[in-house]
Amino acid sequence: MELKTLKTRTIRFDGKDREYDVVNRNLGADCPRWFISYGNGLPFISDEVPEEYMDHMVFHELYEFETLANHGEGKCLESLKAELERVPEDQRKDYMNFRKGVFESLVQYLERTGGALLPETQKSLDHLRRLAE
Repeated sequence: MELKTLKTRTIRFDGKDREYDVVNRNLGADCPRWFISYGNGLPFISDEVPEEYMDHMVFHELYEFETLANHGEGKCLESLKAELERVPEDQRKDYMNFRKGVFESLVQYLERTGGALLPETQKSLDHLRRLAE
């Protein structure tokens, strides 16, 4: 997998400025659409994610892998709920539709690759689908 950083952005998380990389979506490997990764504390996100959504998705990763690091099951769903709370109300419906597409792509990827995160990811997708009803 080849990461090509296009730019570095900053998000305020837990009272600190945190950097994350925006990388070229073409990794030279199979990956889900609109991907993001915690990247061992330096998150990276696909350049195909709309800029206005990047900080919210990075918040999710930081929250899941740092704030909830010692929690058991349900970290993805709890992170999604915290993520959605920070999205302005007037943008929330569009954002939730986008995130539903992100999670659908991720579920399909994990089904193809046998990823261990499939049950957690499916719970988050199910939650987004319930909110859209």
